[in-house]
Amino acid sequence: MSTPLRGHKTAIQFGRETLFGAPAVATHRLEVLSENITPDIGFIRDPSLYDGLSRRAIYPGSLSTVGTFTTRGNYNGLGLLWDCLMGTAVYANNGGSATGVGPFKWTFTPKSLLNSLSFQIPHGGDIAGETGGYVRVTGAVIPAVTIRVRAGSGDEAMMSMEWEVYGSTMSVQTSGLTAVPATPAVDPIIFTQMTTALGPSVGAPETNDVRIKELEIRITTPIDRERRYLGSSSPDIPIRNDFFAPTYRITMEAHSREQLKSAIAVTKRGVGFKFTNGAAAAALRSLLFASSDTNATSFTAPVENYGIVTQTVEWEAVAATAAGSATTLYEGQGINDAMVIVADLSLGGTSLTTGTV
Repeated sequence: MSTPLRGHKTAIQFGRETLFGAPAVATHRLEVLSENITPDIGFIRDPSLYDGLSRRAIYPGSLSTVGTFTTRGNYNGLGLLWDCLMGTAVYANNGGSATGVGPFKWTFTPKSLLNSLSFQIPHGGDIAGETGGYVRVTGAVIPAVTIRVRAGSGDEAMMSMEWEVYGSTMSVQTSGLTAVPATPAVDPIIFTQMTTALGPSVGAPETNDVRIKELEIRITTPIDRERRYLGSSSPDIPIRNDFFAPTYRITMEAHSREQLKSAIAVTKRGVGFKFTNGAAAAALRSLLFASSDTNATSFTAPVENYGIVTQTVEWEAVAATAAGSATTLYEGQGINDAMVIVADLSLGGTSLTTGTV
């Protein structure tokens, strides 16, 4: 009797490529909450007429890889994903910059190029006749992530991060899964660990007491997904093809009408959130998402029952406009940077005494 694939055997392994599409050794491994990365197969259906009732044939067309995987919002092990998401000035090199020692403080801001990854996915574990089998994706970029956390209890009270993947090729390997360093230490980001809702320096999202119930941050790098050419079934390396525009969707108790006034007047505000595990010295981990210049692009505050009115506002980040002013730019943010991510992290798969993600 055969053994079926089982979800609890699934993990994500990946490494940065030095040449686009050339399989890289996996250097990082993450636990997943879910994974759905699939081939996007194009077909050529022969329309030729030949005095028959059935189509003559179907031929292979384009091939790419699309999908998502969701991880725990973890303080450890995500540095390479942040780096690939935000971009780099030089392909196959770090885009973020590091300061300090053990752990480093990493700062990520938008850069023009995107690094690519190779993924090894032991999808459901081994099956009959395979030892170390896995699904391999090469030429993969991270064009988006959605970060969610909700106050309360249950699964959603732990931050989750849904990473989007767009890859060049997918193949099934029957052996050869890379032995990698241990999965990063479990250090989850919990809703109670939000230490700061930033913003007062350039106008807070809410001038009165902030009672945030739910937060969703969407970071998207629009890319050209159709770089297909004669002679190749897979697309060339994706490049940016639109503006980098992160969004913050904040659901909170309605204590004032400040956010509504900002939406109506198209007033810029600073938005940022910092989470920390509260540990001391080298064990301290934190994660900051911040944008000094944002506009409220949607606002709702429906009255639905007798109780507290809840309002939901979405803020879209634009280029920072006041370089060098401590009253406007967040830590590590430069002129024209729509967002900065600052991470005091154990980056996973590497030594904390080196400056590599």
